[in-house]
Amino acid sequence: MSKIILRPSGQIIEGVSKEKNVLEVLREQDVYIKSSCGGNGSCSDCVVKIVSGEDHLNPQSFQELKLLGNVYHITKERLSCQLKIHGDVTLNIEHHNRELNESSFKQKTKSFAQKMKSKNSSASTVKVIKSSDVESNQQARHDAVREKNQEEQSQKTPVKKLDGGRRPKFFSTDGLENLISSPEVRPGKKFQKVDHSKKTHMRSHEKVQIEKKDHLDSTETSENTFQSFRNKKQE
Repeated sequence: MSKIILRPSGQIIEGVSKEKNVLEVLREQDVYIKSSCGGNGSCSDCVVKIVSGEDHLNPQSFQELKLLGNVYHITKERLSCQLKIHGDVTLNIEHHNRELNESSFKQKTKSFAQKMKSKNSSASTVKVIKSSDVESNQQARHDAVREKNQEEQSQKTPVKKLDGGRRPKFFSTDGLENLISSPEVRPGKKFQKVDHSKKTHMRSHEKVQIEKKDHLDSTETSENTFQSFRNKKQE
């Protein structure tokens, strides 16, 4: 069987079973330990500080790690509702004071009651607004918004427009096909239709005649050259 030494009172509790947690043992001995959850490991109010006997403690549970974190090596604090011992241990419970806890609890409940009372009193005073007042308020709000928008528009710098702000003239493409297929226009004469097929034929005929003439000229030149050379040779 193990024993627990409490500080700062110096009380010694002997015959502690390793099957019970420290919170149950202390309550059986009428030792005050603050606990809001009733020993379920969800409030962290029943924290005690380990002074000695660290080797005689059970490992921390998941609930204890969730509430206190993995900082036991710094704080030396454990939840008494999750703590079980299998040897002699010394605990510090100086912050578990019944009178201080009761006074702070009374103060909290009193301030809460005052807040609820003031809230209920403010909720009971309801202001009645007429429909005409609502309409006038809405109209005033709309007027204020309109004035604000007008001021913003007046403060804006005007954007410079190209070409004096005139709209561009659009180019109409109507009648382009008729203009392309229209007859040729000669100055001082009426419109005259031209047959492009005949014109092409005439151009090709003229080209052939020119080629024939060039051929004849070149032939005649070559004959004259040959004749003059022959005459010189006979001489």
